[in-house]
Amino acid sequence: AARVLWVASEEDFESEEIRAYEDEHKILVSFIDISKPRPYSNEYEDMYESHSSCSLPEIMNDNDFIVCCAAFANMSVSETVLSVSKSKNSSLRMKVGDEKVDAASRAEMEQLLKKKVMSMKTKKEVQQLYRNNHEVTPLIDLIKEKLLSNGEHEKVKSRIIVLGNLMKEVETKLTEAPTAQLQSFYMIIFIAAKRAIKLLSMDVTGAFLNANLEAEDGKVYVRLTSKMAQLAIQLDKGLSAYLLDDGTMVAELLKCLYGMGISPQRWFKTIRKLLIKLGFCQSSWDQCLFYKIEEGDVLNFVLLFVDDLLVACENKILERRIREEMIAAFEGVSTQEGDTISYLGFTISQFKDQITLDQSGYIMKMVKSLDLELSKLPNYTNPFASDYKINDDRFLKPAKDADVKLLWMMKHLAMSLMYLACRTRRDLLFAASFFAGIKCPTTEDIEAVKRAIIYAQNTIEKRQVFYRKGEIIMSGAGDASHSLFADTRGQGCAIVFGDKISAAIEMTANVEKFFSKSTYQSELVLQNKLAMMMKMRAQMFRECGILIPQPMTQQCDHLEVVREMNKEHLLNSGPTKFMSRNLFQLFAEVVNKILNFVWVPSKLNRADIGTKDLRGAHFQELAEQTFSRLNLLPGEELNQDYRKAC
Repeated sequence: AARVLWVASEEDFESEEIRAYEDEHKILVSFIDISKPRPYSNEYEDMYESHSSCSLPEIMNDNDFIVCCAAFANMSVSETVLSVSKSKNSSLRMKVGDEKVDAASRAEMEQLLKKKVMSMKTKKEVQQLYRNNHEVTPLIDLIKEKLLSNGEHEKVKSRIIVLGNLMKEVETKLTEAPTAQLQSFYMIIFIAAKRAIKLLSMDVTGAFLNANLEAEDGKVYVRLTSKMAQLAIQLDKGLSAYLLDDGTMVAELLKCLYGMGISPQRWFKTIRKLLIKLGFCQSSWDQCLFYKIEEGDVLNFVLLFVDDLLVACENKILERRIREEMIAAFEGVSTQEGDTISYLGFTISQFKDQITLDQSGYIMKMVKSLDLELSKLPNYTNPFASDYKINDDRFLKPAKDADVKLLWMMKHLAMSLMYLACRTRRDLLFAASFFAGIKCPTTEDIEAVKRAIIYAQNTIEKRQVFYRKGEIIMSGAGDASHSLFADTRGQGCAIVFGDKISAAIEMTANVEKFFSKSTYQSELVLQNKLAMMMKMRAQMFRECGILIPQPMTQQCDHLEVVREMNKEHLLNSGPTKFMSRNLFQLFAEVVNKILNFVWVPSKLNRADIGTKDLRGAHFQELAEQTFSRLNLLPGEELNQDYRKAC
């Protein structure tokens, strides 16, 4: 049967009325709360129909996704599946008060006027625009609460955006703009720790508003709502001459505005031009990583993530110049410096002998979204319950059989956990990867992912540590679990270390994309992936002025793979072209003395934590290694030869 989605709540209809409608039209009527944004993923398209004609225009598309994503970033996970009435009771105005919300809107309008983003049009000019069939796109005001990395309230933020989805579609090549890789962030943290570089972060308020529109973009006209128009007049009395009969205003854009498809790329080109002017080079591995190597092995880095910059300069004069140039070029540049700074949700704590990373504020926000009292939380030492089975046949059920509400809740909870696990809580990476792959969740699975979140709260004091002591020696550890899940797929985990004692600079844990026929095949493919990761990171370090000693050690607990890689010649190909390619590609790295394979027992393989649902003391021992490897694993030998091999 077809499904009809109503904007209204089920309580607005009598059950007899619903049944009569179903009988008359031969369809099934169901209800869903669409007051919240639809998840932005192709996986949901089969389960969530388009909004009905009586709903508001859809604004979450490729062009304005980054803006809308920011607007809804702080929405709690549990609110996604709550009723409309409850979400209204927890509205931002009720939480912080009308005064703060209105002040944020006023500040945003003041910024637009100060930066001369638009030029108002008279009533006569507006009439001419409509006679010439010019497109006039409406503006909306998105309000959000901005939190510090520790979860505390920072401010209320307003963003006036244009509904770019209603504008003429632009070519994809004009809308594409890069964002920084997570690996580049960890590389800068690692280098800063080793070279005692003091980090600082910078933020450009209203970054897109600093980018000029080009002649090729054509004329862009927007309509301000009556509320926006009144705000503009309060700030500039002369603008009252442009007020239209319906209380709105129409303006021509002179600069980019949030919501426009071309805005991200225009801003990126603007900030890139400034950094290149200062002598920085753009990395060939990450377009948002800029570096400058000066005489005397002086290293300087800037990492750009839209309007947030992470600056690591050994040359403090250059650091000062960056600040001065930024302030001169852009309005609203703010700087965070000191022993503790925030960047992209990370709390970066800088000490004389180390740098630590954590996301304690994000963990607290996740737990708060579950509507649980911190004082009554159970104490878990493992993200998985002892009786929870990850290879149960129920996990073979397809998404079409899922309860929509449970599926939506599972995706939000799992993705929130994944965001944390991919960054500062890699002890949760296997759990997050598994939960994200459940297609037909049950209430048992919802409780399981909640348990993992509570475990994160129980261990909230954990910090990733990057030490100043110890030379830079890149190494890796990999592991693959064959036929782990109900569909016989396996799980692979690859870890890249920058030295012998700090946390990893990169770690991945993923379900296999192929069906391997043996543990050897699973391990071979995983080790080849790890080799490519290590090689790429080594080349990134080299480009930025740091040479990585080679061969790099790669640990593996599959004896047959290690023996194969340590042969003088390969005399046999793989069973398939795919396996042969992995085999010879990996062997070539060994022959070229880029890699050196070393066998380790499974219990000493640190990648084990990303491939299995470990329990007990072994999980806790490996979990500790994801934060710091200053202490050896139980059973590791202390002699110099073994330490050197590691």
